[in-house]
Amino acid sequence: MLLLFSPIFLLVAVLIACDTGFPVVFTQTRIGKDKMPFTIYKFRTMYATVPSDVPTYQVKPRKGLVTPVGKWLRKSKLDELPQLWNILKGDMSLVGPRPALWSETALIDARDRYGVNRLKPGLTGLAQVKGLQVHKVKSKVEWDRQYLSEASLSLDLYCLLITPLVLISSLLPFRGRNKRKR
Repeated sequence: MLLLFSPIFLLVAVLIACDTGFPVVFTQTRIGKDKMPFTIYKFRTMYATVPSDVPTYQVKPRKGLVTPVGKWLRKSKLDELPQLWNILKGDMSLVGPRPALWSETALIDARDRYGVNRLKPGLTGLAQVKGLQVHKVKSKVEWDRQYLSEASLSLDLYCLLITPLVLISSLLPFRGRNKRKR
């Protein structure tokens, strides 16, 4: 799988290095299966001075912390590609709840209540294929609970098949934006 994506890895690494230098990969400690810590890998989208324990969704590009290349990587979700290494290592699966940061205590506690932390975190999940950028704990946990209660090979295949379509549609320009008022 890594071999298949190696040209993309190389291109992204060169773009990041030309944009803001090294390192091109960013690491963070995240919550894994049964709340075991693991190191997650991502392409770096923020300047190296940004604290590593800040959830990336809390850092807006307009605040000047996200690099120019990083803005595009985030929108395309290509910053997540190094997590294929996490999958090969066994820290993550292709499908599952997105891994939480240790600083996201409300999310961790809510997932504990419903048994979601027993699952291996995933590269994509039910919330992602529904086209949602879920940042509210309650909403995120509801999707996680649904995934836990309906977990099956068919649900995983659905998520894997729909994820590329969601990614492509997120890159398309918004069609309603340019409509003239009548």
